[in-house]
Amino acid sequence: MDSSANGLADAEEVTAFGEVVDLGRSWTIVASYGGREVWRQGFDARELAGRGWTVQVPDDVTLALERQGYR
Repeated sequence: MDSSANGLADAEEVTAFGEVVDLGRSWTIVASYGGREVWRQGFDARELAGRGWTVQVPDDVTLALERQGYR
């Protein structure tokens, strides 16, 4: 399945999205695993644009999942 077509990113992969809905000045990025939200961060659109529209989920989110037995 091509995850970039439906807004999902594969685990341990860099996933590029070619098109997204323009949400205006503020954006909220949410990461979930197994249907459970594990990270949420708000961003200013200018900040995101300055990063090349790149977001990295913090390592501590992954570590927390691994401590719970997820791989």
